[in-house]
Amino acid sequence: MDVLVTVGAPAVWAATRATDRIPIVGLVDDVLDMGILDSLARPGRNLTGFGENDAALHGKRLQMLKEVAPATSRIAVLSYRQAAHDRGGWRRDLEAAAQTLKLQTLWLDVDSAVDLDKAFDKLARLSGTAIYATTTYVNEQNAARIADFALKHRMPSFGFPEHGMLVGYWADYIELYRRSAGYVKKILEGASPGDLPFEQATKFDLVINAKTAKALGLTVPRTLLLNAQQVIE
Repeated sequence: MDVLVTVGAPAVWAATRATDRIPIVGLVDDVLDMGILDSLARPGRNLTGFGENDAALHGKRLQMLKEVAPATSRIAVLSYRQAAHDRGGWRRDLEAAAQTLKLQTLWLDVDSAVDLDKAFDKLARLSGTAIYATTTYVNEQNAARIADFALKHRMPSFGFPEHGMLVGYWADYIELYRRSAGYVKKILEGASPGDLPFEQATKFDLVINAKTAKALGLTVPRTLLLNAQQVIE
């Protein structure tokens, strides 16, 4: 193979373990947490790509959720179990953002559907809690289940509004796929991935599910509605 294109942290990690020779273009967030790059500006190895690595993003997301659901006092984070190689920078960023907003954080490791069931059992006994679903494979595959649970227990949710969650604010990955194709072209023309900056997302989409907001008895601020790329009615 001349180039590998990988999507998501597990795939990027597996590819870098498998080869230090074949160029890799990875789409992965918080890549520096994985300890596989020297820097974003000059990756220095056989990996380059695109993703989110902005510490302020978690603060923006929590602020949006808090604006829509001001009574929220706790954030339940559904994410993957932290691996030994994971430096955990994004987790510290999220914790700091939550503290600024006077929100407690509850971390729930969800690496399978069984883990998700256990998380639901714990969440069902809590009040004043909002769900913060990160973009993991398990969360995406079970987005509708998470949305249904959140609505049933009257919990605001951040994650995947197209599946019924309240708010979502993510990088435009269609744009990142297109930019990745440009990197593949450069590598095939002779560029070294170690010399191509691991670039950050520049376009983000705010999506609000107004139907879910109404079902929860919440009023979405007009400023958020005006800034949203999509409002699901």
